[in-house]
Amino acid sequence: SGIIIIKKIQHFKKIKTLILSFIWKNQRARIRLSLLHLYHDEGGLKCPNIMWYYWAAQLRSIRYYFSTTDAPQWTEMENRVLSPSLPLNILSDSEANLLKKTTNPIVKNMVKVRYNTKKFMKEPVTLSQLSPIWANQEFKPGRADAVFKQWALNGLGKIQDLFTAGSDDMMSFETLQYKYNIHRKYFFKYLQLRNFIQKKQSNLLKPFKSKLEVLVTEDSSKKGAISQFYNLLASNSSENSTIKLEAWRKDLEINLSLEEWRSVCIKAQKQTINLRLRILQYKWLMRVYITPVKLNKYNPDIPDTCTKCNEEKGTLFHCIWECRVIQSFWNAVTQTLKDIISKSLTQEPAFLILGIYPNYPKYAKSP
Repeated sequence: SGIIIIKKIQHFKKIKTLILSFIWKNQRARIRLSLLHLYHDEGGLKCPNIMWYYWAAQLRSIRYYFSTTDAPQWTEMENRVLSPSLPLNILSDSEANLLKKTTNPIVKNMVKVRYNTKKFMKEPVTLSQLSPIWANQEFKPGRADAVFKQWALNGLGKIQDLFTAGSDDMMSFETLQYKYNIHRKYFFKYLQLRNFIQKKQSNLLKPFKSKLEVLVTEDSSKKGAISQFYNLLASNSSENSTIKLEAWRKDLEINLSLEEWRSVCIKAQKQTINLRLRILQYKWLMRVYITPVKLNKYNPDIPDTCTKCNEEKGTLFHCIWECRVIQSFWNAVTQTLKDIISKSLTQEPAFLILGIYPNYPKYAKSP
């Protein structure tokens, strides 16, 4: 919450440019930064995403608005800026309308972050369990009728209050009467509410509660909130390393599963503490090395043949496996390992390059 207010997306783009310049030493980037942001099992390096951290910090502040106990005093001060309060507005009104209702830059910023994260996570524009009944800007009777305000004071304030725990079916009017002390003359109000829910989601079942809403409404006194929000945002990134996986499938001529690919990506970062070797393996996996074939595309005057054998096209797979000169290297590697562990090792590229063990490894004791 102590982070400065960033009004324009251009600031994050500038930060991104600075990070890329640092990583690639002011040279052309060979891997998208959005891929580097991902976790190891997804083909990334967990490079921090400044915008996600910024959003996570703001979402941590928004969580206090939904806290029923020990909410900081500043939440009450900022709640006075909007009428009704921010929690009622932010779940029942559009971003444009909310921004018109306040001049407070802090509140404006939280509203923008809330809607930006909702768009980023592709949350459906539908009714929420947390949507208010009274003061709901989309529910006209709830905006004007004081009866719904009294219902809120009695405990029937949100859509989720219409449902019992563990059930997706709305409670009957008789049950609500008993639970929230509602007079029977207000049955028509109940019908208005049912009609509103039916129109919003085409049924009367309990609305879906998104992962973001679950986190926002958790106990605000718990530690690690920013990390939780950041992890949630990272898990919803549309970026992936599928293109790299497909390229390896083609080269190796095997149907490399997504689970195997995740295992390979994790192993590249966990099998050694040597940072140089980890980066080396990662570059192999992400196929970032500039091969003769790539150089030829940049400059036709540069031959696309392998610089070691001078016979075949210098593709990545040829340069690290198929080349007859490189095959001598791999033969020496497997022979050395055989001498050390007294076991015969399979000489398959999936095993030696990616570390994928064969389904039926034939390890035989050396004579």
